[in-house]
Amino acid sequence: MKVLILTGRFGMGHVSVARSLEEQILSEYGDVSVEVVDLMEYTAPKTAGFIYKAFGFLARHGRSLYNFLYKQAGKRDENEWTAFTALSMSRLTGLMETSRPDVVISTLPLSSLLVSKYKERMAKKTPGGESITLATCITDISSHSEWIQPNTDFYLVGGDLVKRQLMSKGVEGSRIIVTGIPVRRAFTEAGESGAEAPVREKRLLIMGGGLGLLPRNPEFYEQINAIPGMKTTVITGKNEKLFQMLSGRYENIEAVTYTERVDLYMRRADVVLTKPGGITLFETIFSGKPILMFTPFLQQEVNNMHFALYHNIGRVLSKKQRSWADEIRKLMNDDRAVEQMTCCVQRLRDQYRKDGLRQVLTTAGAVA
Repeated sequence: MKVLILTGRFGMGHVSVARSLEEQILSEYGDVSVEVVDLMEYTAPKTAGFIYKAFGFLARHGRSLYNFLYKQAGKRDENEWTAFTALSMSRLTGLMETSRPDVVISTLPLSSLLVSKYKERMAKKTPGGESITLATCITDISSHSEWIQPNTDFYLVGGDLVKRQLMSKGVEGSRIIVTGIPVRRAFTEAGESGAEAPVREKRLLIMGGGLGLLPRNPEFYEQINAIPGMKTTVITGKNEKLFQMLSGRYENIEAVTYTERVDLYMRRADVVLTKPGGITLFETIFSGKPILMFTPFLQQEVNNMHFALYHNIGRVLSKKQRSWADEIRKLMNDDRAVEQMTCCVQRLRDQYRKDGLRQVLTTAGAVA
């Protein structure tokens, strides 16, 4: 049996989810083959790089416009997409004929739209031609209408709230599986194995998320370094300037450049400070760690922030950077608050269905 996972580099969240799904399928279902395809690079190879760079620039520097476009995306009439889908459908059809998947998992609204239209066309050509199972994995705490397509068999979602919102928009509840947003097994194993042996000092992990956005003001790090009884690890990612600024300069701050083993640093942390991107949020959840959030600006991250606050698994810093160090100090010294959030994280994690993929693959006949 064959599973095709369609994704795209609009931020790294969609790709990260795709790779996590691939990892889970290959580890649990040895007789199922998996192919991961970047839809934009496949359907528009000459312009994909430009589109991704424009998206990254917009997310960093044009947040108001980004949020406006995000809100407008779900309001478009389906016919408005006809010109664009016509350009992409022939290439998608070629991919489907070459790959011949039994199941398509989409981690991108665009691929959900195109595969839904493909199934519709195939159903008109030949009876049973729409038998490919389409599962859409929503990569944020969102019920945004652009994810909803008529020929989708399953939706994999991050929480009960998203399920209820999708149902209010006409999606059948039996098609919605609350799995949490998929993350790599290393994070789920970290959460299931429990925390490391307690140490005397508190441990804070600071990460910049998929776009690598972190404070650049040296004064912030000087204040963090001066908090008594706390060790801080800052994963600077590909921000070489910040790494050089922090590396070896502060007694209580460890700087780490880009690493594939974020799970190890998360495992030993008491609290994770980061932007509430969908993937990062669920890496903390599956690791069993509370999240302290920089105030988000992108609409998806705002939704994720509200989700974390609603479930009492996190806190959000104020917008005034000069007060951040004091807010961090107060939280890290509030053992009761950290313990309560940790318990809430663990309860939330235990609610997610671990057999969600099995239901999708079983329905498609991919597994018994």
